[in-house]
Amino acid sequence: MIDYEDVKRRVSIHEAAQWLGLEVDTRGKALCPFHPDAHKGNFGIFERDGVGLYQCFACGAKGDVISLVSRFNGVNSLEAVRQLNDVFGLGLNVDRPPRRAKSRVLVERQKDAKSRKIYERWNDMSYDGLCKFNRLFHHWALTEQPLSDKWCAAKRNIDYCEYLLDELFKHMTYKERAEIEHIDPEIFGKAEEVFGQICASVGK
Repeated sequence: MIDYEDVKRRVSIHEAAQWLGLEVDTRGKALCPFHPDAHKGNFGIFERDGVGLYQCFACGAKGDVISLVSRFNGVNSLEAVRQLNDVFGLGLNVDRPPRRAKSRVLVERQKDAKSRKIYERWNDMSYDGLCKFNRLFHHWALTEQPLSDKWCAAKRNIDYCEYLLDELFKHMTYKERAEIEHIDPEIFGKAEEVFGQICASVGK
């Protein structure tokens, strides 16, 4: 664990300011790096109780050596300590912690979510489309004049459409089949019936 207070005492704010490129005079005065400053007397660095501090009376910026580095370089406090440790050789153990490997559960959930999206897209494009065609063919078979173009198209395609539905069902898990049941219960039941008859006929 990093002792931030120890870092503040060990690093001279004058040396840190010089490292950052601030031109500090012998009185500890400099142009403020945190706002457009033309008056060198606004920003000053000093020590109080063994801790280096800075303050700008124009823009209100103030803090310690860690805050100075953090704000000047646009980093958080931990990264500021890392930089001070590297530059001034403080000998602190501030290596970046290794990234935690994703848990197996998280990986599986992400895979499931990806698979779910792929399945939903497939379902919209394949299953739902076939169901619409199947309903249309059944409707034509019942309402169109026998031997008309639509009636013939229905008779020619109903069996094949249901065959394709059966093939899609073969590759679904029980969970997936249950989730899509609400789409069209009538077609779902019909396809199940036809699928069962086909399986029985081939001895499966």
